[in-house]
Amino acid sequence: MTQADGLQQNKRTRKPRALPWAGMNRAFGLNGKTNWGKVVRMSPLQKLLLVVHHPHHLLGFTRFQLSRLTHRGRAQVRLQGRVRVGGYRRYSEWQGAKETISPAEYAFLRRLCLREGDILDVGGNVGAFSLVLSTLHAARRIHCFEPVPETFTCLRENLHINGARHVVPVQAAVAGASGEVGFLVFPESSAICRLADGHGESIRVPAWSLDDYCQAHHVEKVALLKVDVEGYEEDVFNGAARLLSSGMLACVYYEVCPELGRILSRDVLAPTRLLERHGYRVFHIGAHGALADLNEAAVRAAKLINLVAATPEFCKSLL
Repeated sequence: MTQADGLQQNKRTRKPRALPWAGMNRAFGLNGKTNWGKVVRMSPLQKLLLVVHHPHHLLGFTRFQLSRLTHRGRAQVRLQGRVRVGGYRRYSEWQGAKETISPAEYAFLRRLCLREGDILDVGGNVGAFSLVLSTLHAARRIHCFEPVPETFTCLRENLHINGARHVVPVQAAVAGASGEVGFLVFPESSAICRLADGHGESIRVPAWSLDDYCQAHHVEKVALLKVDVEGYEEDVFNGAARLLSSGMLACVYYEVCPELGRILSRDVLAPTRLLERHGYRVFHIGAHGALADLNEAAVRAAKLINLVAATPEFCKSLL
């Protein structure tokens, strides 16, 4: 298997299996990452065709509805570490949430021996990543950022359900500078909300730069920074210049979505190059959680993938 093949095989999907025709896939909302903010409701006939051609969805949809009935209209999923995460009103979100962290990524996170410091989860959504990390690093303080009010409410409920006392919910966006920013909200899917780009319905939310946040909250060292901000990773890193240049931040775990980069007219590798300029070495997660050197061509060809960047000193413990 080539490096590119391994990268493609182990990329983060977060989506259930694709349906055989694109129209049904879009209609059912299973392709959120490739249809940003545009979700078409299914007709009864389309739902019937879906069940006929993909009977596994009938069982899944039944479980989803039962979960909604028992959890006040918002379905729950179980993730690694016996984590329970709720807040899903749509089947497509619920189905995709079960693959929030792939088996290869979880294997990497389990063997990751973090240095001293806090964990920052930027783009926390309903808290799935923070909660799974809290089971692996129970004594660590985790700061989980989520700016959308409704999603933030679900985040706080999930922290309570799982008894995650060391996870600190922060109702704010993370951007290049502190202040207030516009934030796009897609009612059909909380997973694709992002900084406003002049299109779509947006709200005003408070924002922190990571440098300002860490200084204001006395965060002296960051063991791990996770970033999933739907194409605006470079903005987050620009607001963390002091963290990146001082060696205070040992490891960065961030998402790359080439298709979204094309939609936003952003270079999908710009965040990676910014980290490299600060001296970080960047990897992709291969089979069984092993790290492999970055293959830029393969990254551009991937649909969705998480990358890992580490300081030279921390690389010694990763490889």
